[in-house]
Amino acid sequence: MDFDVTSRAPLAGVPCDDIPGSHLVFQLENTSAIDLPSAGNIAVQPNLAILAEAAYPFARFKSAPVATINAPDNTFLDTALTLAAKLAQVAQAPLLNVQVKVGNTLETDGSIVVLGTPETLTQVEQTEFSTAIEASKRWSYRLQNNLYNHVRTMSEDLSFKEMRVDGHTVQESDLGNQAILTAQRHPSSAQRDTLFIMAAQTPEILHMRTLDLVSLSMWGQLGGDFFAWKDNLAPSLVMQVSDKFEVGEADDIWLHMRLWLSNHPWYWMIGFIIIVVLLSAVMYTLLKRRNKQIQDSW
Repeated sequence: MDFDVTSRAPLAGVPCDDIPGSHLVFQLENTSAIDLPSAGNIAVQPNLAILAEAAYPFARFKSAPVATINAPDNTFLDTALTLAAKLAQVAQAPLLNVQVKVGNTLETDGSIVVLGTPETLTQVEQTEFSTAIEASKRWSYRLQNNLYNHVRTMSEDLSFKEMRVDGHTVQESDLGNQAILTAQRHPSSAQRDTLFIMAAQTPEILHMRTLDLVSLSMWGQLGGDFFAWKDNLAPSLVMQVSDKFEVGEADDIWLHMRLWLSNHPWYWMIGFIIIVVLLSAVMYTLLKRRNKQIQDSW
């Protein structure tokens, strides 16, 4: 770090001043440089909370790969541009890697946001998804379990057991006045990328719900990988449904271990308790042996 240090008298604002004292001025030279050691970069996906906090995976370490916001037709362009602007606002920088494209193809590499309605999303291959938004919607039973158990708890009716069922259920209905945002692993990308699907019953409802989503009151509540909302006050449902995967490059095995432990904080506490118990047992054994030696010497 190169600094140019000079001493200047304080400004009095009148000519021929005799105000005593001086102060130092530090100027940072443009020859200065900061070299950071190489390190790994890795994140767990899908995670809508990271999207809300840092616009990840659209804004990444070093240069982010090309990302796409897919609009089925021109009626979705306002929604696409609103979402792109929000991501740039969160990243606090222009996201030059994000492009808006008309079409519903998933063949594009990189992270992608697919906008649509249940009818337009029927053209998107979703057989590998745990949650499919089409004319016939397929929900993970974990979503059904959550809704059932929530009603069971609120009504204090404990006569029925908690639902713990795996699989899917198919529902013939519309999305009503709400919108849904899902995140899961991109099924056709050559890299480990994330696919986001944001849908509502009509393009007009989707645009209104997008305006609600990008508001300060709602954007900060994003979480999980399944997010449903119908206003700008509180989400209707927030859940983690899809399997998680890792994105990025790790420099060594310790980074993988730190990542795994940070996503499973209970193991920190369990490990701490085990260490305390072992240390207590060792100290007890040593003190007992020392006490016996002292008694034998009497």
